[in-house]
Amino acid sequence: MPKMVIDTDEVYELEEAARLLDIGIATLFRWMKKGKIVPLKLSNRTFIPKSEIERLNLKKNKGGASNE
Repeated sequence: MPKMVIDTDEVYELEEAARLLDIGIATLFRWMKKGKIVPLKLSNRTFIPKSEIERLNLKKNKGGASNE
């Protein structure tokens, strides 16, 4: 079975992702449940890809995101 290598500079733990998005952890879980943000799940851990943070921050800066 091939090994998967993940660059830790490309993912954030949930608390850090919530801080970077300026939202609470409960909102982050709600967004994941609604499909607004796509997490990366490995074993028992959940991470948020850097690309998702950038996408949502770009959307927010254009006035398109709300903290639901």
